[in-house]
Amino acid sequence: MDQWDWERAISADQRNLKFLQEVVNKIWKVIVGAESYVLKLFPQLETKEFPRLPQELTFLHAEDILAMYPDLPRKQR
Repeated sequence: MDQWDWERAISADQRNLKFLQEVVNKIWKVIVGAESYVLKLFPQLETKEFPRLPQELTFLHAEDILAMYPDLPRKQR
């Protein structure tokens, strides 16, 4: 079995949160598209037990989660 790694070279001006989120959203769009394709081929896989992936991701910062759940231990947040 071969392992294929990939990496993306980015310039200094691309090293920011907005660019990272754009890249992640592009990757997520491919994953959701693959899910749709597989479910068209195998509709029996679509069940309540295995819900569909969300169309969009929500990005949360660790500080936001801490503010939302200040009383929970770190591992439960």
